[in-house]
Amino acid sequence: MEPYAIYLKPKSSFISWPTSDTIFGALCWAIYHIYGQPELENLLKDFNNKPKFILSSAFPCLQTNNTIVHFFPKPLFLKLKSKDIEGLAKKKNDTLEFKRKIISIQETIKEIKKVLYISEEIFKAVIKGSLDLKEIYSRLKQRGSIDSDIEKLGNCLISFGEREKVDPDGELKTLIREVDVQRNQIDRVTGTTVEGLLFFSKEFCLPTKYGGLWFLIKTEDFEFIKPLLRYLRDTGIGGERTVGKGHFEINWDENPYKLPEITDANVFITLSRYFPSQKEINLNLDSARWNLLSLRYKHETMYIPKGNFISNDLLRMFSEGSAFPFKEKKEYYGKIEKIEFSGAKPVYKNGFAFPVFAKIGG
Repeated sequence: MEPYAIYLKPKSSFISWPTSDTIFGALCWAIYHIYGQPELENLLKDFNNKPKFILSSAFPCLQTNNTIVHFFPKPLFLKLKSKDIEGLAKKKNDTLEFKRKIISIQETIKEIKKVLYISEEIFKAVIKGSLDLKEIYSRLKQRGSIDSDIEKLGNCLISFGEREKVDPDGELKTLIREVDVQRNQIDRVTGTTVEGLLFFSKEFCLPTKYGGLWFLIKTEDFEFIKPLLRYLRDTGIGGERTVGKGHFEINWDENPYKLPEITDANVFITLSRYFPSQKEINLNLDSARWNLLSLRYKHETMYIPKGNFISNDLLRMFSEGSAFPFKEKKEYYGKIEKIEFSGAKPVYKNGFAFPVFAKIGG
C-alpha cells in the first residue's frame, strides 16, 4: 500500500479533532452514500483480514505556495533522567545558584513535555536516535538564529530553518488555539433558550493565513478514496456539522508521500489510535512508551433509528505517539473492533496503527 498526504484547510472552528477513528467513520459514511450499503458492509466484514485503507490521525501543518511543513505527534519515549538535568546545570558544588538553575531547567523541560507535535525535521532526527530531549533543551530558543535552533509555537516544536521558510517575519505565535465558546441551553419543550442556563464548549481554531491540518491514508486504490474526500468537502468531519463546524477545504497530493525510514529500528511509533492484538506486541516492554485513552463509542446521531445509543462501556486504545517494540515489520498493526448494540446497527471502531519505525537508545 502507498501512503498519500491529505490536507484540510478549516473553513471554520471545529469541535472534534480529526483523529484516525473519527476520519474512519466519516469515510465509512461517505462509502455508504456513494457506493451503497452493500459495498460498505462487504468492506467492513473483511477489513481485519484485508483493510482497504489505513489512516493516521490529523496533525497540524504550515503551508505557503511553495513550502509545506508537516508536524507529527511527539514520540512518548522522549524522556530526561535526573542525572541529565544535573549535567545540563553543570554542577560544581551544592550552591544556591546551582539549585536555582536546576529548577529553571525543570520548568523548561515541563514546558517541552506539554508539546504535542514536532515538525518533520525534528521528527526525523528523533526517530533516528540522533536527537533526544536533552539536545532539544540545548537547542531551544525563544527566537532562533541558525537552522538547527528549535522554537516553541504553543504546543508545537519547529526548527528555525523550517519556520523561516513559511513565516520569515515571525508573526506566528501558536499553531492551535483552543477557545471556550459560551452557548445557551435549549428547552426541549418550547424550543427556546432557557434564561440563566449557559454552558461552554471547547472549539479548535487554526491560523487562517497558512495553518491547516493533514493526515495520511495508506491504500492500494487511491482512485476509490478520491470521491470519498470530495464528499467530505461538502459534508464536513466531526461534530455539529449542521451548524457549520468541522468544514474544510480538502486537497491531496497525487504522488505518494515519502515516510521517514531507518534501517535499524527497534520500535514503531503509531500515527493513529491503536487497538492491538496480543500477538503483535513483544512482551518485553522495557522500551515501550504509551498513553492509554478511555473512549466511549456511539452511533452517528444522524442515523440512529430511535433512542440514544451511546455506550457506558469504555474502549481503551493507545494514543498517537505511543511506541512499541515489534516482532516483525509490517505495513500496519491492530484491528477494527466491532461493537454490537441491541436494536441498532453495530459500531466499528478503527484501531489500526499507522506505524513509523524508530530507534530508541541511539
